[in-house]
Amino acid sequence: MELFDVTERALEVALHGTEVRQTVLANNMANVNTPGFRRSDVQFGGELARALASGSPSAVGGVAPQVIGDSSGAMRSDGNNVDVDRESTYMAENQLQFQTLMAVVTKNLTTMSSLISGAR
Repeated sequence: MELFDVTERALEVALHGTEVRQTVLANNMANVNTPGFRRSDVQFGGELARALASGSPSAVGGVAPQVIGDSSGAMRSDGNNVDVDRESTYMAENQLQFQTLMAVVTKNLTTMSSLISGAR
């Protein structure tokens, strides 16, 4: 039996995905006034869901976030497609996901620590 099961691997992948997404979204915001800049986003949820369906910790552990270009949205006359309001919404959503994942990880580690130390 492995110390870390599929759930722990999935949490690790999801945390990494939200970290990468936060970096990409921050880059979008930083380039809001850069002519010709096209926003990017990160995808990992679909691949993670497929790996979870397999039930294999190694399949889940192999999931990596993919940075993709996004040409959707209104294009400004300078060729930039970053919408500050949309990016702010995505950043808030991503932060909530990260905080929720961290709460689950913290709870799991607290439970594991209690079991190891024999505390009730």
